[in-house]
Amino acid sequence: MRFPTSGCTLHLLQVLLTIGPFITVGQRVTNQGEVISIVKNAKGPACSVYLPNSAKSVESLNNITSENLNFTCPNPQDVFVVKTTTVIDCTAETYRMDVGKMDSLPFLKFNRTFTWEVTALPGRAVRLGFPLAGLRQVLPSIGCPEQNVYTITARQATRDTAVGTFCPNGPVSGILVLSKGMVTVEVPSQVKMDLPLFNISVGPDIKTLAQFEVAIPRGLTVSEFFSPEYPARFPDGDLMWSFNVPPKHYATVQFVSSDSPGCSGQRATVEFQYKNFSLVKNLADTQPAKAHGNFSMYLRNCKDRNFPGNSLAFKVSVIPAETKGLCSVSLAKEAGLSIHIKKTNPKSGCVIKKDSVVVAEVTLSAGKVTNLNFQDCTYEDLSLMINQTIVCRQLWECPSSIPLTVPPLQPCLPQLISSVTWHLQAPAGGGLELLPATGSLQQMFPGFNCNGSFTLLVTERDGFSVGHFCPLGPIRRIQTFNNISITAMPTTDNLLIPSQQSFFSVSFQRKIKENYIFFVSPQEGVPTLLATPGWPDGMRTYTTASWIFSLAKGFLASVNFVTVSQPKCEDGHTGITVKMQGSHEEVYSQREDEDSVSEVLVPNSFYLNVSNCLVERENFRMFSKIVMKQNASSLPVILGLAGVMLVLAVVVLLAICCMIRKRQKQDSCHPVSVYNPNGNFMAPGHPQNPKTRADSESHIYAYIDDTQSRFKPQGLE
Repeated sequence: MRFPTSGCTLHLLQVLLTIGPFITVGQRVTNQGEVISIVKNAKGPACSVYLPNSAKSVESLNNITSENLNFTCPNPQDVFVVKTTTVIDCTAETYRMDVGKMDSLPFLKFNRTFTWEVTALPGRAVRLGFPLAGLRQVLPSIGCPEQNVYTITARQATRDTAVGTFCPNGPVSGILVLSKGMVTVEVPSQVKMDLPLFNISVGPDIKTLAQFEVAIPRGLTVSEFFSPEYPARFPDGDLMWSFNVPPKHYATVQFVSSDSPGCSGQRATVEFQYKNFSLVKNLADTQPAKAHGNFSMYLRNCKDRNFPGNSLAFKVSVIPAETKGLCSVSLAKEAGLSIHIKKTNPKSGCVIKKDSVVVAEVTLSAGKVTNLNFQDCTYEDLSLMINQTIVCRQLWECPSSIPLTVPPLQPCLPQLISSVTWHLQAPAGGGLELLPATGSLQQMFPGFNCNGSFTLLVTERDGFSVGHFCPLGPIRRIQTFNNISITAMPTTDNLLIPSQQSFFSVSFQRKIKENYIFFVSPQEGVPTLLATPGWPDGMRTYTTASWIFSLAKGFLASVNFVTVSQPKCEDGHTGITVKMQGSHEEVYSQREDEDSVSEVLVPNSFYLNVSNCLVERENFRMFSKIVMKQNASSLPVILGLAGVMLVLAVVVLLAICCMIRKRQKQDSCHPVSVYNPNGNFMAPGHPQNPKTRADSESHIYAYIDDTQSRFKPQGLE
């Protein structure tokens, strides 16, 4: 183990005064009641926005019309969100407006939020209609990867209530909110608002806080729903779901999770209203099963104001009535796709037939047509697993990016997917890069609870585990040397994977020297837990892994080696090294025959590299915890720089005043950089074209060299 030392040069002051890029809004004419604002992200890096004629920079601007905007950072689209708010008066007896294509240029590279605040007459409903593709309700923590996110809010006199979060393509065709509602659409960067979104109209008189209109599609389906603000309890106000069930179909309601308070008065109940009868149930009761026809479901809230209300998550599964009609499934044009359907409950009355022969399970193969029949089967009786192989034989022929999406299924098939696996094969001399559709991942470990609805298991083709991951975390992307398989699975038996959901975007690239590279951006104060591939077992012989950590300015990382298990090496050595980015100098280095430390402090962005030897016995594995925190030593420097810059500003102002008095000439203009939404950023004073990332080779990590990739280091005696 060695902690290298070297001489350090302290630069007392290096000040660079720049004016950031500007963006032209142009002659955009806002609609009546529409206000455009630009707001800085709470956790974004330091950056401000200001108007050209204003000397004061701020973190937000309201009521933008036709002005130029200046920024104090080179990439404002990574820092700011553009918000458009429209206020609509629906107090007339009749009103309807179609919300269609939105003009989002020149803010296309920014994340954008569009909000409509709609007010109706007291007692009347604001109806939001989604006639084209409908919406699918999701938990707010899951969101809609690479899609617009819809959030519906009921604006009450005492508080706002989040009615629900929704993704495009689902059974919810309309939502009614009492008197005053708000719909917010979050649009990711680079996504154009060029499709019809929804319509707004005046609805009927309603007595509930909100109503949901649900159009169930034909076939064997399941839909999930959540009460407002789930999993928290929502406040006063009953709810109603109106279900339109296809003819010759049966519907079953199952409560997945319910939380009813101990009301001293009227308890929370659920009322089901069918065409000729109604049922009242407690939340703990068995709910209706295999009911025929349309129905409405009312959730009656607790009437005791000393209790906050109740919460509910439930599923509605719909199956076709028994029929002799065939389900003809064709995978003739689906290369590399196979579907496996299995009966999971042998005691149920569910019957699967393939070509009129009763079977317990069946596999549908690519290039073939299979005739199936399902009789009296619910979603609990069947397990459906999808396997898809994606092959690229020549690197120059590979698409730049391939989305890993659950393929759409024919309506007659069960729409309830238990797992989906993609087998990825790169060409000779090629590797793979994975970008999570959720934007980031966190590594999972035994006993770890994933807040998302699915998990992702990345393995090599022989089943060796690269890692088990959950959506949303510090890991931004993954690069692998070998061909891999990715399996998406629901977190519990009560959650199922919807078809057409996207999980990863994969690209084929040139082979990397390491076996695995993980790009990590930790958050302040949030521990990042990482383990070597194969955990809790050991790494493969002669394999390497690297984690590339990007820290925010003014922060350091505390690297804690919680568990390090070292083997006895037959050839070579194991290695754990920590290196600063942009430097060949090692901050920390350890091999299997050296003592280890429990913590290493790293002041800037860095690399954590591990390498295995040819193992004679035992295994090499490492579990680490990294915490990013404020670098206390940088505070005096920051204050000192602020003081020096203040002095410089005074000197500059005095010099300008003297120049104005001596020379009554026109003001000289300093060169500024230009924010080009479709191009690169050019710094002032540099007439040559700036190097791209590929030209500059800043992404090549020269110090993760060939010797470390097999870890036979020299001079480490």
